[in-house]
Amino acid sequence: RSQRKGGASLMALYSGRIALQQGKAQQAASYFRTALVGIRTYGRQDHLCLAEYNLGSALVQLGEIDAGKGYLEACNSRSYTLALWETYIDSFSGLGVLHYEGGDMDGAVRHFSQALIEARRHNDLWRVARCCGNLGTVYQRQGKFHAALDNYHQAVVLADQLNDLAGSASARNNIGNLYHVQGEHAQALIMYEKTLEAKELLGHDRSIVITLLNMASSQVELGKLDQAEQTLERTNDL
Repeated sequence: RSQRKGGASLMALYSGRIALQQGKAQQAASYFRTALVGIRTYGRQDHLCLAEYNLGSALVQLGEIDAGKGYLEACNSRSYTLALWETYIDSFSGLGVLHYEGGDMDGAVRHFSQALIEARRHNDLWRVARCCGNLGTVYQRQGKFHAALDNYHQAVVLADQLNDLAGSASARNNIGNLYHVQGEHAQALIMYEKTLEAKELLGHDRSIVITLLNMASSQVELGKLDQAEQTLERTNDL
């Protein structure tokens, strides 16, 4: 009976993670609550930690900051005790997102920086890259151009080293956006073109449209109107 409850709880946990990836935070939170109840019954602390992290993340997406904070802090403490270092790092990142969404940029930097320290300590390069990207986003919102650019570039280097096309596309797109806001449209266009290359390899048609629109915007700013028109025409095929 305990095994059946465990299987059902894990199924709810995995279903919630799929729903969260699809942007269905409300549905995901419902799955995670179901998983949490079941996991508490059969007592696997590592599974409980994952459920706390995922439920906290879903609640933050739903704007339920205080509730999400409680679960993420519980996960942070539990994962440290259990030496679940990947989840420990993720919980710091989750708290960073929480502070970012709540408008506390200093809190966001503090938690993303702690996540970065732990990721480097455990030589988790994929998470190091993600932390750099997160810090870049916060610094960009704070108007700290050079700090944002430095972190985005670190994310690009690591993503390329890991052959992580999705990470590479995301980091280069962030750099392009940063240059675009600064009015450096030639540099922005280069980054958008590199973003497009990665996305085409990934086959992300919907997000390719956004990149093409960004490219066209930079081309217009540079006076390359014919190129901008050709770029926009490419969106009709997607």
